[in-house]
Amino acid sequence: MLAHVVVCPACDASFKGESSLTEGAAVAKCPKCGEAVSLNAADATSASEASPSEFPETASVVAGVGASDAPTDGTLAAPSGPPSSAEYPFLAAPQKPDELGRLGQYRVLGVLGAGGMGVVFRAEDPVLRRQIALKVMLPQYASHPAAKARFLREARSQAAVEHNHIIAIYQVAEERDIAYITMPFLKGQTLADALKANPNVPVGEAVRIAREMAEGLAAAHENGLKITKS
Repeated sequence: MLAHVVVCPACDASFKGESSLTEGAAVAKCPKCGEAVSLNAADATSASEASPSEFPETASVVAGVGASDAPTDGTLAAPSGPPSSAEYPFLAAPQKPDELGRLGQYRVLGVLGAGGMGVVFRAEDPVLRRQIALKVMLPQYASHPAAKARFLREARSQAAVEHNHIIAIYQVAEERDIAYITMPFLKGQTLADALKANPNVPVGEAVRIAREMAEGLAAAHENGLKITKS
């Protein structure tokens, strides 16, 4: 038997299930919403190989606020080694040497991070000639109508929130049934990298960071965008 960590496409909860290598498709019931979730070895990862950052307790599908999830938020695991276009067959073929591929009008240039349900790319809008963060829902989850509907609904809700401490949404769209979101490509350090470089943050700086995070969350809640972790 193999233990798998899987993400429910209906409610985004992650949980462990078991299946046999000799079996065909196996399913497990999500303990949170009751959805039947595939435990096929091709769609799940052995729990012994999974790191906590790869399988967060909840994989939100809102970009930039909380989680699945900003372009490289806390639920996204940094990619190990240089990515290749073969890892992302849902991308159209690259047209230039510096590309991993294309999605819609965008040139996909590299990977910023990956989580349980999606991947965030560094990309370029060739029309406006600016770099963006391109968040893409993985095909195995995008094929689930409830999960895709939630991804698009929450992204559109976030796009309605205008606040200095919430990342803007440029576009919410689909290409060949793959749902994606485009956002600004933010330069600088992540909070995690900043803390590694300087773990002894002055009290005033820590208070400023916490206040700005709280202000962003408050703006989201005021616009009906709920950030939860189960």
